[in-house]
Amino acid sequence: MPFDPAETSAIREAVESECDRRLTLVPGVAQALAEIDLPKAVASNSSSKRVHDALRRTGLSPFFGARIYTADTVGCPKPHPAVYLAAAAGFGVAPGACLALEDSVTGVIAAATAGMHVLGFVGGGHVNPEQAMQLQAAGAHSTFDNMAQLPALIHALRHRD
Repeated sequence: MPFDPAETSAIREAVESECDRRLTLVPGVAQALAEIDLPKAVASNSSSKRVHDALRRTGLSPFFGARIYTADTVGCPKPHPAVYLAAAAGFGVAPGACLALEDSVTGVIAAATAGMHVLGFVGGGHVNPEQAMQLQAAGAHSTFDNMAQLPALIHALRHRD
């Protein structure tokens, strides 16, 4: 039995509305982003409007500016690497020169397929006990669970031999 497009749309809208209502800032993320003196972008499966709204509501917009790449603007959702390839192109760098931070298996697959170094974040409220293993199995080079760790992790990656 095929899905009713109106019913599917209503379900999607209800889920997105509840996600928006529950939106909270990951502890330490603003401080971590402020400490990282590198250009940053967002690569998301959410719609461009939802990402811009979430960044505005959480006060994170200044860290990213217009560097927002979403499935609806590039035409392919993750696990396709299109959002990550678009982000690298937006910076004029090879994907291999980029670091991706991901909290989902589909996101890790997308970033790894694009050729990026991937760190898996397992400190979100939606994480299950097996998340770290799942992200590493999907291609994350390592995982961490506290945003306060991110600047040091990036520093170590930039200065490894």
